[in-house]
Amino acid sequence: MTVARPDRLRLPNLTSGIGVAVAGAGIGVLAASRIGSLGLPLLFIGAAAHAWGMEAKHRLEQF
Repeated sequence: MTVARPDRLRLPNLTSGIGVAVAGAGIGVLAASRIGSLGLPLLFIGAAAHAWGMEAKHRLEQF
């Protein structure tokens, strides 16, 4: 099994991240009229989930 070099993963990771951001924005636009009042709580929940995930990722990468 071949492991991809980190420098070759940068573009796919960037493209994936941009894609999920654009998809999330699209979902937000489509759902704005139905869940508009939940915007701020969803923002905080998403930020907390992202922070936890990144912290866990960095902790695992140290080993």
